[in-house]
Amino acid sequence: MKRETFEAQKAFAGEKKPSMLRRCVGHDYTGRQIYMITMVTEGRRPLFGEVVGRSDAPKGSEEEPRIILSELGKRVADEWWAASVHHPEIEVVALQMMPDHLHGILFVKEKMEKPLGMALRGFKQSCNKHYRELVLGTKVALTTQHTEQGLGTKVALTTQHTELGLGTKVALATQHTELGLGTKVALTTQHTELGLGTTVALATQHTELGLGTKVALTTQHTELGLGTKVALTTQHTELRQTKRDRRGEDRSHGMLFARGYNDRLLLRKGQLDAWRHYLADNPRRLLMKREHPDLFRVQRNVEAVGITFSAIGNRHLLDFPVRLQVQCSRSLTEKEIKAKVAEYLAAAREGAVLVSPAISPGEKAIMRAAFDEGLPLIYLQENGFTDLAKPGGKRMDACAKGQLLILAPWEHHNEKLAIRRGQCLELNEIARRICEG
Repeated sequence: MKRETFEAQKAFAGEKKPSMLRRCVGHDYTGRQIYMITMVTEGRRPLFGEVVGRSDAPKGSEEEPRIILSELGKRVADEWWAASVHHPEIEVVALQMMPDHLHGILFVKEKMEKPLGMALRGFKQSCNKHYRELVLGTKVALTTQHTEQGLGTKVALTTQHTELGLGTKVALATQHTELGLGTKVALTTQHTELGLGTTVALATQHTELGLGTKVALTTQHTELGLGTKVALTTQHTELRQTKRDRRGEDRSHGMLFARGYNDRLLLRKGQLDAWRHYLADNPRRLLMKREHPDLFRVQRNVEAVGITFSAIGNRHLLDFPVRLQVQCSRSLTEKEIKAKVAEYLAAAREGAVLVSPAISPGEKAIMRAAFDEGLPLIYLQENGFTDLAKPGGKRMDACAKGQLLILAPWEHHNEKLAIRRGQCLELNEIARRICEG
């Protein structure tokens, strides 16, 4: 969306809700740019494969963390790597498949006629075809129905077995109809000669063809000219039981991916290497979460010193007998900061847990040195957590070792906002209360 359009409509948009699926306002998605794209399966279903190994296994060993792709996962990966075939302006840089999502890096090398989102839509549509074939594919038979006319002649609806994947075809005799799941299908008027020059008509029948519904060929009586009637008996066929996910929501509409996608723009030096490392490290990170579920799950309503937090990490650090607030003036010289670092590290080595939002240069230097040494820390941050949030980079390893607790007293927001002075003061006050409580 263009910036001017966004500003013009902003007043009428209502309250802005948190979302990871918005595009960058004012950015030209047809221009030259490198992106990291994330897509998740509808309902977070683990359809792409299984991550195996151990999180602590060395690289190159038999237990190295890795994903074993399912057949669907392999086809989705093939579609991703084929993006440059369909769109020569796009170079595929990297891909990491995970059981319920994928991360990929794309380089738009030259100006595209249409925005990147159109290419990603085509990718999703191609993947949907494989999903319908491999996951939703089932068989239905419209059984042969013979009806006596009274003159010894018979009319038959030919037995027809058809794969009911979206985009496939079903044939009633010589009539082909597109079967879009959740759409409507019309059995158009079909005339059949009965030998006496009289015709029988299968009247037009509109039927909702969602999985789990029924399709009916309604009873049709037609005079044959001799006072005889022929009945095409109503035929009901169960197509498939409704597919529901672990939340009980209907997932039978034939869409593999959840709506939308997340994109990140490459904006600074070193970011591409960080993305590549993040993608390659995804299987290990997932295994770490499985091995230490309590340390990586977002914990809501954590009560401490009369305040309710969201938290990730080792909440037992709140129970340590010695908790030491890290707070430094911005006016400290480099020499004074070094002295403070040595002072706080000595206390932490004796068993103290350091607590701070790490705002000033001195606070950041102390908390970073303690973190690098593997000492226990409670870190206060302004931004809250989404339900699927997890610590990034080395923080994940620190959580796995039980040395880190991240506390957020406020709700999550997507915008990158500069922390306000009032928030700084409030976070430092919270740190003080945690250490004195």
